[in-house]
Amino acid sequence: MLLFCSKLVGWVKSLEKISKNLFSVTRYNIIINVTSYRKEVNKIATKSRAEYMKNCRKDKRGFSVLLDKEKLDKFDEVLEEKNLTKKEWLEEKIDEELEQKE
Repeated sequence: MLLFCSKLVGWVKSLEKISKNLFSVTRYNIIINVTSYRKEVNKIATKSRAEYMKNCRKDKRGFSVLLDKEKLDKFDEVLEEKNLTKKEWLEEKIDEELEQKE
């Protein structure tokens, strides 16, 4: 638990540095996407937020499942060792399945 808390504090501090250096964060008109490979900031006017989200949903869909907490914690450790995100891992598995089907 202590290791998790120290990692969380480090992540928050690094995010604060990024936000101070790259942009000013406002509550309603900036969406921040930070991944291990890229950092991008999309400014969205308050009036066009609904339109922006509508456009995002045109080519993206969600996938969500509930899993046993202990199993998922172990899986998170494995992904951390491999330096993969859940999204990256899932995309790899989906690509493998699609290749097998072809």
